[in-house]
Amino acid sequence: MNVRQSLYALIFTLLLSSPSLAQTLYTPSEFKVTLYSVAVSMDGVRFVEVFDDPAGLQVDIADPTSFTSAFGDSVNVPAGTYRWIRMTIGADLFWSAGAPVNRTDELFTVSGGPPGPAPGQMSVYFATDDQGGTPNGQGGGEGTLASPFLLGAAARIGAGTATPMRLIFVVPDALKELSPGVYALAPPQLVLVTEHGDS
Repeated sequence: MNVRQSLYALIFTLLLSSPSLAQTLYTPSEFKVTLYSVAVSMDGVRFVEVFDDPAGLQVDIADPTSFTSAFGDSVNVPAGTYRWIRMTIGADLFWSAGAPVNRTDELFTVSGGPPGPAPGQMSVYFATDDQGGTPNGQGGGEGTLASPFLLGAAARIGAGTATPMRLIFVVPDALKELSPGVYALAPPQLVLVTEHGDS
């Protein structure tokens, strides 16, 4: 079997294998990434930064409250409907999983991912389906600007409002067992939620 590791994701990693290779899927209890920046866009051309930390902030995307603290109470962006997210993250990911996997703080380094602004970083793109976003494993979704991962739905920001914004990752089945004791992380689904419940 020829298994090719690549990630074109937030992250993450997409392992391509021959269709005959059965893979067991698990839900990680922790899925930690180092977040450097997050930007949103209405059109995939002009991005507005909503988070920036040159030192990097480690967040657990399996924990919905992890990103809340990263963004604070609100973001200030022009009114509109946002269909794109660009995240710059570190290439080193850490994961944990309970029984039957029983692993804690395992390192997974992404190779071949979308390039980032600095060594050891990658910029991963998510977009709504009408903007070309495709779920991992459905013929696309490489996490690049040309082939973004799927963003669950657009988020609407009203004029003249300070709008709390949260990123919610869905990570069930994001841990793949490729062979006994050999694991890889797959890109999760992402949803952008505003204070108004828009997503």
